[in-house]
Amino acid sequence: MCGIAGILNTNLAASEIIPEGALSAMFDALAHRDPNGTGAAGPNSPLRLERRRLAIFDLSQAADQPMTDRQHGDVLAFNGNICNAKLLRQELETHGHVFQTQSDSEVILKAYGHWQLDFLSHLRGIFAIALWDGAKQRLLLARDHLGVKPLYYAFANGRLVFASEVRAILASGLVRRELDPAGLDSYLAYGSVQEPFTLVNGIRSLPAASYLCCDQKSLGDANAFWEPDLTHLSGSLSSLADLAADRLRNAVAMQMTSGDKIGAFLSGGVDSSAIVTLMRQATTADIHTFTVVFPDQCQNERRQAAATAERCQTIHTELEITAEEMLRRLPKALDDYDQPSIDGLNTWLVAAVARETGLKAALSGIGGDELFVGYDGFARPLRLLRLQRLLQRLPGLALPLRLAARLHGREAMHKVAALASWPYSAYFLNRQIFSKATRLAMTMNRQTILTQDWAATAFRKLDAAAKASGDDDINRISFLELNTYMRSTLLRDADQTGMAHGLEIRTPLLDHLLVEHILRCPGQMKISTHGQKPMLTAATGLPRAIGQQPKRGFVLPYDQFLHDVWQEELAETFNQPTPLFATQVLQDWWRGYQEGNTPWTRIWTVFTLLHWLKRHQIV
Repeated sequence: MCGIAGILNTNLAASEIIPEGALSAMFDALAHRDPNGTGAAGPNSPLRLERRRLAIFDLSQAADQPMTDRQHGDVLAFNGNICNAKLLRQELETHGHVFQTQSDSEVILKAYGHWQLDFLSHLRGIFAIALWDGAKQRLLLARDHLGVKPLYYAFANGRLVFASEVRAILASGLVRRELDPAGLDSYLAYGSVQEPFTLVNGIRSLPAASYLCCDQKSLGDANAFWEPDLTHLSGSLSSLADLAADRLRNAVAMQMTSGDKIGAFLSGGVDSSAIVTLMRQATTADIHTFTVVFPDQCQNERRQAAATAERCQTIHTELEITAEEMLRRLPKALDDYDQPSIDGLNTWLVAAVARETGLKAALSGIGGDELFVGYDGFARPLRLLRLQRLLQRLPGLALPLRLAARLHGREAMHKVAALASWPYSAYFLNRQIFSKATRLAMTMNRQTILTQDWAATAFRKLDAAAKASGDDDINRISFLELNTYMRSTLLRDADQTGMAHGLEIRTPLLDHLLVEHILRCPGQMKISTHGQKPMLTAATGLPRAIGQQPKRGFVLPYDQFLHDVWQEELAETFNQPTPLFATQVLQDWWRGYQEGNTPWTRIWTVFTLLHWLKRHQIV
């Protein structure tokens, strides 16, 4: 686990010097990911690579990166964890490859030397890769199947600048600190910037399951190395469920590899309880579990987490966060955001607790709602989908809906009114925090919002794939959840908040073989009137009571903290003029929030955005 950064000359002479100050500044910007490990490609290369290493498995200096394959002259900087590295190593050894370390980094290098670009199809795990092909004088950037590990890049003045974090690219000084209107609008719509955009003009996120090849002759385009098969599986429901259980157990066991102690986040809900249960089934070794709780939180949640920890015989740590503790930690938490988000503070807190105990890697239940159907999150988009189809059959209903939205001005009505002309699945409207009407009302440069077609870049291909997969609405929504909300919010938050503490957060429910299987099972298998997530609870043997409880997780009581802790900072933010937003609108929202008429999501979304823009001097 680590952070990677690099600069490649693209259309300049190979002898052109890459600014040392730029690279060292990028390296320093990733210091929080871990202070160990640095290096560079050979002096005759147009590439410079740097890497922060958080050593988890092979702790020897021989496993340091960037790592060079002396046989081929290839150089690797890698961020992540290859779960099947041991199996790949054995296979490659049968082909005559000799290994010098126990690291998965060397497995990647040998796999590339053997299979070339097809090596990506052999990897199972989470990864962001920068690999220099010495013979072809070509740089390869690649990102894992579900996009668990981030990788950003920008073309600037004849150079390709890339890194694990946006802040590292900004630190290079090679990219202008200029606001991207598409990134801004997507953030306002969803509470996080939708991939492939960022808030900085010219900096893009490499798509999940993609690679990009670049040399001094061609900049190249991102190409997919994996797309899930979404066709329905045949066979009995029991056989499909049995295979799902096998893949679940295998995914968890494979992500528990570590040369150090291993842990998990435990909320007491279905997802984290399932992960910890499967961990205990896979090992007799110590398992460390971590729970963050709040004083006014339902005591049953604390008891359930503690009960699961006792049942699975874990070493359990519980941290209670008071208002005073939250106020003390908030400045550091906000500063640690690589991109702003409406979510993530909860993960930041539990990651801090885990790392303070010396843990370097922890398993998380991210993906449980999206894959195994947290039905509360599916009910609303299902209703919108039905309404969208009704409007397509009866377009005359659109006008009265638009009039109602103008009269009432509620976000829900704006979403419904937009259905008639919305070119994509109603799912995308369901997730919006600010409707287009609200974004137009709040922003100073309304023309920016009107002219942006960022949704086509972010959603069109996904929407087409979901529609082509069949008529199973549950699976369609699941596929879109995995590729939008989960990737652009949950996974990004997990990486930036985990690595803020030097902690690798692993996501076994997002093993790509498991994901593909579950997406191909009938949606009705994932819904039951007898409790939550029947496929997951049955596969893990959870006590029935856990699946029958209301959904819970690491849910930060934002509303309470906004009222009790951050009044002064928020009041200053919403009453101070800003070139982005109409001052009167912000003041009205703040007044409405104090009176109980404005939801906390509006307040927190704007506050975190303005804080981030100010900190990073984006104009």
